[in-house]
Amino acid sequence: MYYFAKTQLENGNSVILDNAFHPDLASPKLRALESQYKVHTLQIICEADGEVLFDRFKRRAESGIRHDGHVDMQALDELKAHLEQERPLKLDIGGHVIRVDTTDFAALRYEVLLDRVVAMMEAIA
Repeated sequence: MYYFAKTQLENGNSVILDNAFHPDLASPKLRALESQYKVHTLQIICEADGEVLFDRFKRRAESGIRHDGHVDMQALDELKAHLEQERPLKLDIGGHVIRVDTTDFAALRYEVLLDRVVAMMEAIA
């Protein structure tokens, strides 16, 4: 993913990276890209209650739609323990940050989120 981001930035393109980044591992790599290509960053951090996240993951694993290589069913206990821990989600890369509570998708106001993203992008330009 970092290679493809670097390739796009080298060609003057913007990139969107979507991942469950581990801040300690990803932040230095993303800061390097930010510094090298003088880009501005915007993080959209999707947060939800740990029980809700576990239930979503478990239902997806049980659905059979994911490739067997993901071994989701074998990782359920580890995932549950991980979600019960307090963990930082924000990357240490500067830039703007928007936090979105995705516990209840029906309660999300997508137009408000889009307005915030557009306003931040305009402020950067």
